[in-house]
Amino acid sequence: MLSGRTLTIHGDLSRPGDWANRVRDRLALEWVQPEAADFTHGWSHKGAPYLAAAARRGNGRVHLEGVVAGGTVGQPMFILPEPFRPLATVRFLVDAGGTPAALEVNTGGQITVLGGSNTAVCLDGVTFLDRTR
Repeated sequence: MLSGRTLTIHGDLSRPGDWANRVRDRLALEWVQPEAADFTHGWSHKGAPYLAAAARRGNGRVHLEGVVAGGTVGQPMFILPEPFRPLATVRFLVDAGGTPAALEVNTGGQITVLGGSNTAVCLDGVTFLDRTR
């Protein structure tokens, strides 16, 4: 499911160095949010009061956010769409149920937590270069 946000920018967009152009380019983000059918191995959105898992892409970077829970640790949560995937496998330190754990995003777009608990895996702060770089 794609969802987006709209921002009106005022300024001279015809000038390449114009502030409005820079702001527009930075905010030109593409969002994706996995639906229930997109999750694998028992993973799902954690639910209120936590943000649902989502990925946003813009300016050559992918940012993950939200909290997932309930799945099998060591098995992929969901698969990112092609343009959201990294050029090489990347790993991050995340909070997995109050325990530090590695989170891996591979070139096939699979997101997997490698340790910790499945009660609440926080994706906030995970950022990597997308395939456009």
